[in-house]
Amino acid sequence: MSELKQPQQQESGKSVLEAIKGLRYCTEDEGYFWSTYLGYISVLSKSPLVLHVVRQEEQWHIVHEYSSDTAITATPDPLLALRIMQNGFAFERYDGSCKGFSMPYLVGARLDSEDGGDDSLLLFLLDKSNGQQFNDLVIRIQLVTDIPFHYYRPSQQNLPELSVRPAERLLAHVIDIGKIVSGKEKFLLACMTLVNEVAFRFECSQVSIGWVKNDYIRVVAISNRESFERQSEVISDLEAVYEETFDQATSVTWPPRTEFYAVHRAHSSYCSSYKLSYLLSVPLMVQGVVVAVIVLERKNGEFENGMIEATRILAEQVSPWLDMLHHKSRWIGVRLTMALNRGTDSLFSVEHSLIKLICAILLAVSLYLCFGEMEYSIEGSASLKTDAVGYLAAPFDGIISDVKVHEGESIQQNAVLIKIDTRELVLKAAQSSADIARYTRESEKNRAHDALADMKISQSRVDESQAELSRVQQYLGQAELKSPFAGVVVEGDNKKLLGAPVSKGDVLLKIARIDAMYLTVKIHERDIGEFRVHDKGRLTLLGRPGDTFPITVNQIIPMAEIDQKDGNIFVLKADINYAPQGWWRPGMSGVAKIDVGKRRVAWVISHRLIDFIRMQLWW
Repeated sequence: MSELKQPQQQESGKSVLEAIKGLRYCTEDEGYFWSTYLGYISVLSKSPLVLHVVRQEEQWHIVHEYSSDTAITATPDPLLALRIMQNGFAFERYDGSCKGFSMPYLVGARLDSEDGGDDSLLLFLLDKSNGQQFNDLVIRIQLVTDIPFHYYRPSQQNLPELSVRPAERLLAHVIDIGKIVSGKEKFLLACMTLVNEVAFRFECSQVSIGWVKNDYIRVVAISNRESFERQSEVISDLEAVYEETFDQATSVTWPPRTEFYAVHRAHSSYCSSYKLSYLLSVPLMVQGVVVAVIVLERKNGEFENGMIEATRILAEQVSPWLDMLHHKSRWIGVRLTMALNRGTDSLFSVEHSLIKLICAILLAVSLYLCFGEMEYSIEGSASLKTDAVGYLAAPFDGIISDVKVHEGESIQQNAVLIKIDTRELVLKAAQSSADIARYTRESEKNRAHDALADMKISQSRVDESQAELSRVQQYLGQAELKSPFAGVVVEGDNKKLLGAPVSKGDVLLKIARIDAMYLTVKIHERDIGEFRVHDKGRLTLLGRPGDTFPITVNQIIPMAEIDQKDGNIFVLKADINYAPQGWWRPGMSGVAKIDVGKRRVAWVISHRLIDFIRMQLWW
């Protein structure tokens, strides 16, 4: 292998990068490699001092050193070294003086090398007075931290390059590049590493990568170029090449190949404008979506099929890692928006439709429970009552001869309900009439004999008999008991009454008016605070549970009553807003549900449990 030239301070950054890349396959001894490598790092970073530091037995030691100014010295700080190992690079203020540096900083970068593993790093000096230049120089150094790894690879020294077949060499390059890129933790640094490695290993004049941004592809990195003018014509033409590949989502070559059919107008124009002979663009895809395009340029040498396939494999290998780094590099607001958009796209896609439908239903139910409202009804036991009750009592002592109605039967006003036996009264009336006639004759006889005293006695007996006759006649008029109003017989058994002797004043029948019925509802004391006068509700009676009648609360009895089953209860009185039915009877029971207003659905479902917990844990 030809001897590598020693670094010169006046060399350009591009030539230094090319020279450093040549050290990957250096076959010289370690002393030559490290002196050359550190010298090029000094030129690349414009640092008068470059140190190779390795941790041995928990101590950091300088094993190789390059200095263009012997007056400048530095020692490895364990805390700085630890930060470098954790972050990939770190820096701190340099305590000494450095000629030409207004703000000298000691900067460290972690090396990817097999001899030191993760315990090997570089230390060098940079001027931080120019922030942009400082950042550029740090990125430059990070681009070449993998050189010792390739130098120390046993396969690189033990196998001659000519003995490896081209296909195997390409596959090895793909694996190496993928490993190097996956070791970078910054998006821009990973992209620059990718294009530089591809350009060097695949012998391209230039390699660039563009990333999709707002449905347009912007140039991210170009090999061997630290910066570029985004508004320039060459960048615009290059982005047109990206767009052509992005639209077709397939690899595009120029000159076109028969096995790859694609539109290549922008590729042809780009090659013609910049005197290129060959052009290859490959899309980088994540989950079937193009996220970036990498373009390989050559002035000489056609892209073989193996090269094209290797580039495709490399694109598949690095796409997920670069996409993840690109996502992490974006502002948190953009990341949240992208995550929301991806979630929305996944939500409305056709995949897992049943699960999404179930989730949508559960979400709708949850929202309804939390924010929906429903009419809250309180249930209570109800019974029909009436205050319009009539009592039929016996007007005189006697025996019931006939009962016209049965208990529970509907009756009309003035209907004959009970008849009392009048035979004894008729006899008494006849006797009284006979006594009146006899005493009248005696009175007239005494008048004729001028027996004035006897005449007055006889006349008194006539009056007494006349009064008795009037009383008997009155009883005869009351012998038929009639209904005072239309209603229902609610008490009185015809089997027990028929033929039974009764005394004056005995209650024979109890009659209630149906058209004057109202409702009483028993409510548990825990719910009494929910009610207001004029609340509406519904009534269902056990006799006909299929029928429902509207009701309105008109009174709340303020005094609690004790119920053997429910404990303390309150009684509500309610009007039935419905025409009286013929089958209604006082005392009929049922269930009343009274609407007390709209409530949250979640409250309706859970308030009983919450109230119970509050009562148990009220302290």
